Amino acid sequence: MALHNMLHRGNMVVSTGFMYLFFLLIAIWAAGFMFNEKPSFQVELGEVVMLTQERFMPFLPEESKKSRPLERDVCNMTLNIRADLRSLFAYNTKEVFAFITAEWRTKKHPTNQMVIWDRIMLDPSEAVFEFNGTAIEYLLTDHGHNFRGAELTLTASWNTIPFTGQLFWGSDPRTTRLTLPTAYTHNPIIRR
Repeated sequence: MALHNMLHRGNMVVSTGFMYLFFLLIAIWAAGFMFNEKPSFQVELGEVVMLTQERFMPFLPEESKKSRPLERDVCNMTLNIRADLRSLFAYNTKEVFAFITAEWRTKKHPTNQMVIWDRIMLDPSEAVFEFNGTAIEYLLTDHGHNFRGAELTLTASWNTIPFTGQLFWGSDPRTTRLTLPTAYTHNPIIRR
């Protein structure tokens, strides 16, 4: 077998090509650290629209229907959101995922956290927005009756998803603290 047959030459070309591709991906990843990101993402409470109890039967098999219904507190609110996340977009950015979390404490669970609003941006033109009085996308729920008078902390965060390389997470250092009403604002919701 000859030393320089077509199989050896093809192997050399393919191996060299993958080696250059590997070094190109490393260079793209390393260049991502050179960008100076200064996004602005603020959230403020508009108003608490509803704070009530919800009672419902879980979707369980027929033989377990004799169990008592589940109960939880439910809260709906509006938010004022302002953001300019264009600085998160670079040549290697595939998309940016922005979200707002609510965090509160209970006696049983010291940390409760829930995403109440989110948005996916694929282009820098979508990364500048302002919403006043927008309703949260996901109802704030607590398994139990711990929302009356609870202190919530709202935090605006983002996740930069690149074409190649590591994910970058960040959050705005400005948080919004609020106290929910001490009494329910609506009659309980009963689902069957």
